[in-house]
Amino acid sequence: MFCLRHPLLWLVFILFGLPGIAAASQEDPNIAKIIEIGTKEPQVMNWVDILANRFGGRYTGSDAYLNASDWAVWQFEQWGLKAWKEEVGTMPVGFNRGPWFGKMNKPYEKTLFFATPSMTAGTKGVQTGHVVVAPEKLEDVAEMKDKIKGAWLLWPGKSEGLARDGRKVTVMSFLVKACVDAGALGTIQSAPEPLKAMDGSVTSWDDLPVLPDIKLTEKQYDEIKGLVDKGESVELQFDIRNHFKMGPVPYHNVIAVLEGREKPDEFVVVGGHLDSFDAGTGAVDDGNGATSAMEALRLLAKAGVKPRRSVMTVLFAAEEMGLLGSIDVVKKHPDWNKKISLAMARDGSPHAITGASVPPAWHSDFERFTAPLKNLNPKFPFTLQKNEFSSVRPENVGGTDISVYMQAGIPTLLGAGRSSHNNHSYGHIWHTVYDTYDNIVPYSEHQQHAAICQAVIAYGIAELPNQLSREGVYLGDGLYADITFGTIESPKRVMVRLDIDGAPLQTAHFLAAVEGKAEPQRGGPRANPVTANANATPLAKVFASKPGLLEARFMEVLEQSANIPKTANKNLKPVKGLLGFTPDGFAITKTKMALPEQYTPIGSVIAVSEGMESLKPTDTLRSLRIYRVGESAKAFEAAVAKKKEDTN
Repeated sequence: MFCLRHPLLWLVFILFGLPGIAAASQEDPNIAKIIEIGTKEPQVMNWVDILANRFGGRYTGSDAYLNASDWAVWQFEQWGLKAWKEEVGTMPVGFNRGPWFGKMNKPYEKTLFFATPSMTAGTKGVQTGHVVVAPEKLEDVAEMKDKIKGAWLLWPGKSEGLARDGRKVTVMSFLVKACVDAGALGTIQSAPEPLKAMDGSVTSWDDLPVLPDIKLTEKQYDEIKGLVDKGESVELQFDIRNHFKMGPVPYHNVIAVLEGREKPDEFVVVGGHLDSFDAGTGAVDDGNGATSAMEALRLLAKAGVKPRRSVMTVLFAAEEMGLLGSIDVVKKHPDWNKKISLAMARDGSPHAITGASVPPAWHSDFERFTAPLKNLNPKFPFTLQKNEFSSVRPENVGGTDISVYMQAGIPTLLGAGRSSHNNHSYGHIWHTVYDTYDNIVPYSEHQQHAAICQAVIAYGIAELPNQLSREGVYLGDGLYADITFGTIESPKRVMVRLDIDGAPLQTAHFLAAVEGKAEPQRGGPRANPVTANANATPLAKVFASKPGLLEARFMEVLEQSANIPKTANKNLKPVKGLLGFTPDGFAITKTKMALPEQYTPIGSVIAVSEGMESLKPTDTLRSLRIYRVGESAKAFEAAVAKKKEDTN
C-alpha cells in the first residue's frame, strides 16, 4: 500500500562500486567490509525469487503468507541471528488463490484477461454459459429469470479492484442475492488497465461468498457487451480456483535482531511488509522492501560487525489490511519505542536512492558514515541534505508502516528516491496483476544497492555513542503555517509558528482567509492538511518588494477582517523572521528585519529555505498548509480568539 503521502527511506546499490570500498576503508573497516560483501556476493534477488516465485502472492491468512513467515525466521537463523514470529491477529477465514482461466467460445474464440479479488468465490470447476446484461433493478430479476439462469452477467460500473459486495464489510445486496437465486454463474465488471485486484472480506465459514466476481479488462468487456447489444449469442467459459480455509488463521510479524555489544536494548529498525495482494506475486509491493531489509541484516551478520546497539529487522504482517503488523509491534513493545534511534522502511518502487535529508542535529554524524556512499556508483551519487523543516506526527496512520512509527514519535529517515536511471512505473504494478518478479528484475542492482545502503546507515547509527537526538524531528504543540512559493523546479519554503496568544484575533482571521471561511477549520495534524494552491486559494499575487521581504494579497477582503484593530504584539521574537497580517494580505521577513508598519506580527519563522531573495513579482503561492498540533491548537477558533482579545 502507498497513499501519501510521508517521505520514506529508499537506499541504493550498484554491483561494481569498487571506488566506494576504498572510500569506506578510510573511515571504518567494518563499513568497507559490508560494502565489499554486498558488492561481491549479492543475494537480495534470491530472496525476491523465493518470496515471489516459491511462495507467490502473500495475502494475509493464506498458506503462502504462513509459509513465507516460517521461511523468513528459518533464513535469519541460518545467518546466526536471533529471530522469531509474533502473532498479530487471526483471520476468521483463510484464502488461497489457485490458477484461473477464461475464454470466449462464441461467436469466436478468444482468451480473456481478467482477475478476481481475494476473498471472493471461484467457479464450480469449469463453467460455461451465455452472456446477459445484468438487471438494473431488483424487480427486473423476475422478468429475466430464464435468461439469468446459467448466464454470466455483465455488471454495471467500473472496477477499482475492490470486491463487488464491499471490501472491509462484505454484504451481498438484494439484487446480487436475487441473481444467485435465479441461477447466475457470476458477474463480470469492466476494469481499466492496469488491472487491479484487491479483496473483499469473509467473517464466517458459514457465510462464504458464492457468486464469482470477475474483473475483465475494459477493452474486452466493451467488445463482449457490443456483441450482446447487437443480438449476438456470446458464450464464455471460466475456471477460477479460489479456495477458502477454515479459521481462525493466525498471521505474524517476523522479527530478527543482530544484538549490540554495549546497548542491546537500543535499536535501529530496518523493515518492510511481508504480505501482499495475490493477483500478482508481491515482488515489488512489498517484496522489494522486505528483501532489502533481510539482505541488509545478512550483510551485517556476514561482515561479523558488533555495533554498540542492536539492529532489528521487522517484516510487518497485514500492511495491506490496514498496517496491522506495524501497529501491533509498536503497541506491544512500548519499551522498544523509547529506545529506537531510527526506523526506516521501503515500500514502493525499487528506485535508486540519491541521498537523504536529516535534521541539523544528525547531519555531522550522517556526513561521516555515509561518506562511502557518495561515490559508490557514479549513476547514483549519494547527497546528504540538512533539513530544518520538522515533520508533523500524524494523528491517523496511513500510507505505509513507517507512519505508525511517526505517530509514536519515533525518528524516521527522509530519503530521496528517484533517479534518471530508473523508469519504474509504480502505478503499473500497485495492487495489480503486474506485480510480478519480471517487473523487478530490471532493477536488481537498485535492490542490492538499497540493501547495502540500509546496512551502512543502520550500522553507522547503531555504532554512535548515543542515540540520535529527537530534537527538531517533529513539530511540538502549536499552530503552524507551511508556505511554499515559486516554481516546481525551484520552490521556496517557509515554516511559521503562529502566535495564538499574542495576536489571537489577527491569527484567527489569517486562518479564515487561508481556509476560505469565516472561522478556521478544526482538526489535528494530518497527512493531507488544508492546502491552498495557486488555482484554489483566496490568496492572489505574491511578490518580493525588497530583499528578505515577501508579501501576498488576498483576492477578497473578509468582512470580518476589515475592522480588526492593530496590536503591537511585542511578544514575538524574530529569530529567523516574522509573519505579519493585514486584512489585505500577509508579509514574511526572512531575517530580523522589521515588518512594514501596516502588518500585525502573528507568527515567528522557524525554518526557511534558501533563495527567498530571488522571488520575483510574477512568482506564485504554490501551497499554504495549516497544521494544528496539540489540543490548544485544535481548539483555537475565531470566536474564542475574539473573546480573548476583548478581555485583554
